[in-house]
Amino acid sequence: MKKLYFSRLILALLCFFACFSGDLFGQTNPEAQEPLPYKQDFESWLATDAQFPAGFQGWTLGGNDGGVTQYLTSPTFTDYNTILIGKGANTNSGGFYNYVGKLGFLNTGSVNLTIGFAFSSVGTTNVQVTYNVMTIRNPSDATNTRVNEVILQYRVGTTGDFISLLGTAYRNNSSNQISNTTAPQNPQLRKITLPAECDNQPVVQIRWASRQISGSGGRPSFAIDDLDIRKDTFAPANISGYPKAANVLAESFDFINKIDEIGKTYYVLLPGGSEEPTIAQIKAGQDSNGTAALQAGVFDVTNSSQEYVASFTGLPLNTAYSIFSISEDIAGNIQASVNRVDVTTLSVMPPAISPSVAVLNLGGTEPNFDPLVKNYQIGASDLTANVVVTASGDFQISKDNATYSSSLTFVPTDFDSNATPTVYVKFTPTSVASFTGSIIHETTGGTTKTVNLTALGVNPLVQNFDDANVFVNSNWVQYNETGPLNKWSYTNQSRNVNSGTGAVLMNGYSDAGASKDWLISPRLRLDSFNHIPLLSFYSRQYYDGPSLKLVVSTNYDGVSDPNTATWTPLDGKFPGNTGTYEKSEYINLIAYKTDHTYLAWVYETTSGGLDNAAEWSFDDFAIIDESKYVDSNPFLDFADVSPNSVSASQSFVFNAAGYDDITITAPASYELSLDNVSFASSVIVTSAESEAGKTIYARFVPTTKVPTISGVLTVTGSSLTKQIGLFTGASILKANTYDVVSYNLEFFGTDVRDATGKEFGPTNDALQIENVC
Repeated sequence: MKKLYFSRLILALLCFFACFSGDLFGQTNPEAQEPLPYKQDFESWLATDAQFPAGFQGWTLGGNDGGVTQYLTSPTFTDYNTILIGKGANTNSGGFYNYVGKLGFLNTGSVNLTIGFAFSSVGTTNVQVTYNVMTIRNPSDATNTRVNEVILQYRVGTTGDFISLLGTAYRNNSSNQISNTTAPQNPQLRKITLPAECDNQPVVQIRWASRQISGSGGRPSFAIDDLDIRKDTFAPANISGYPKAANVLAESFDFINKIDEIGKTYYVLLPGGSEEPTIAQIKAGQDSNGTAALQAGVFDVTNSSQEYVASFTGLPLNTAYSIFSISEDIAGNIQASVNRVDVTTLSVMPPAISPSVAVLNLGGTEPNFDPLVKNYQIGASDLTANVVVTASGDFQISKDNATYSSSLTFVPTDFDSNATPTVYVKFTPTSVASFTGSIIHETTGGTTKTVNLTALGVNPLVQNFDDANVFVNSNWVQYNETGPLNKWSYTNQSRNVNSGTGAVLMNGYSDAGASKDWLISPRLRLDSFNHIPLLSFYSRQYYDGPSLKLVVSTNYDGVSDPNTATWTPLDGKFPGNTGTYEKSEYINLIAYKTDHTYLAWVYETTSGGLDNAAEWSFDDFAIIDESKYVDSNPFLDFADVSPNSVSASQSFVFNAAGYDDITITAPASYELSLDNVSFASSVIVTSAESEAGKTIYARFVPTTKVPTISGVLTVTGSSLTKQIGLFTGASILKANTYDVVSYNLEFFGTDVRDATGKEFGPTNDALQIENVC
């Protein structure tokens, strides 16, 4: 009866809270504006207005987690009705802003804002949303490097997740604006036709939401203006200056187009002077006679802010061509007239430079120590002058990997017989950060070519393995010694990740024979530690198989076969159970305080297959400089022992440093010993013994009958009072107790029968009653 009353009480409370959930969660759905077309240019929204215009509503999606870079689409949000007025780009307070004719918002670490709007599309199909989006506050500088992005999302009705419209994404640039101004920075038009599910709906909600892309520091503020929602009856418009030809050479050129909304651009390449094909012929890739064009294609325009490029190659010198194109949007509105671009290839081969890469990632290393060095090759042809190569910033370049400078010069003969000289690139990070630069390649009469550079300054003492390119960007190394199919690799599978978004994993199951794979740390300069280097990490075993091995070396060179070095085993304190991550910590590296220490985790099996090869995940590595620590937490169960008797002893290892001599006091009814001979209520462990790791023996010595006797150990030393572990025992023998069993009496005495007439439970009711009584 009590259970039934409690259930009814819970149900009543749930109903009560449901009645007030709108107020509790503060989620307001704005009134849908109708009819379409709808237009809002905010001109009538006075500079002193601190209320949202009709149809608009401010929401917050919660806080801003620095590690979350995806758009939030959850329907869970709350109202945020504060609008700041009379403020400009110099204000960094989070909130919504009346930017004088523009509605904006600025997020902070604790608030993630979104502008909501609702309208009715009843009677309207092919609903098109047009608006201008811009940056107002942009604190971009050397310290504030944050890049954020804002996008339009939609949903039909007032429930369910929002859906991001990827073609509307907009980012702040790197131009600083923090003065007292509301002037738009980098305004861009966005035009998109909503999916058909938004047609003829009583309520469609849209919202402008943002996400973090990269960087840190102050956040930009975004604003919208000139919102226009109507039936899409207009064809895409070419952005001024498009379509066009570019990079015209003797044997090739580029055709480039850009339109103002999502859709498609169809194009054909025909001989110069060709008659204009019809729209249908262009879409079919034909000329005006219905014959296949020289070349044809389609741009699938998914982002109206992006250029789309087709490269025509393999063309003869000094030849005229015409490119005809036509664009249409996703609603089927097509341009009324065909676009034409005429171009003639060059009559002579121009000088050409061809770097072997367009992007060069130098990887990562510890700041202010070893430089990062990578190389690439340069090809060149038809030169009439030298090739000048210039590196930006602190990146340096060299021809021989010995003498470095910011600029190099190659003479035409350096490229004779199709030679491709090597350019070495060197960079030494100055801090834990990401660095970018470029190398420009120039020659008279030729097209300038750029190689973009990236490099990282990384902390070798901390690694969370969230970078999918961790083995390139961090100096961590995987070395596959045996077992060709598997090696240590990055994973983002949730079960294999302890925290963040990534980890590294090794599983030799699919290797038919033995596996041996090394996960090797970067070079660790532990000689800079003032105290004790303490290693910690998380690891997880899945499936049965051998444990990992932790080893350390002070003569490994960081690049060779690890078997060329001497490795000393360490106690990795790996988990004994499978399936969950466990932390290994307080691994003392004081004996290896050199400027060239390496650690390695070695996975080794004799064969693959079931029960032979476990899966090991590894995450969240760290080495800290500590002067004091206690590494012992014994949980011992002594079972049952008669009063005034003594149990068999059990042991644990006590390890600590920085607290001088330490006294360990046992809980009541327990005794401790340093030699397993002389026992007392407490023992004193010297500083040297603690640092080396001292085995402590414990025993249970009850004096009275008690069902359970348990307690923690107390550790005291210089500036130390700490409780550790737990001892448990009982002084009432199990032989002197009895077990209580409960029965379902109704089952044993029931007369209920099934459909065949068979009675449930025992049929001898009298005997069952006698047994119970």
